Amino acid sequence: MPIILAPAHELDILNTIVKKYMTISSHVGQVHTVITVDQALYCKLMELKWSVPEYQDKLIPCLGG
Repeated sequence: MPIILAPAHELDILNTIVKKYMTISSHVGQVHTVITVDQALYCKLMELKWSVPEYQDKLIPCLGG
């Protein structure tokens, strides 16, 4: 993936990343998209998952170590 020169904690940027990952997942035949993030981004990713109905069933955020 190319580097995005923007702060990862902004919801617009995080939404762009999630959409791109969901597109990649669907191209390889996966229904769910698993994204592993650190604790700071996990809260933002959960907020995004709860606010976008499309993500509620397909996005699986994981807290990485």
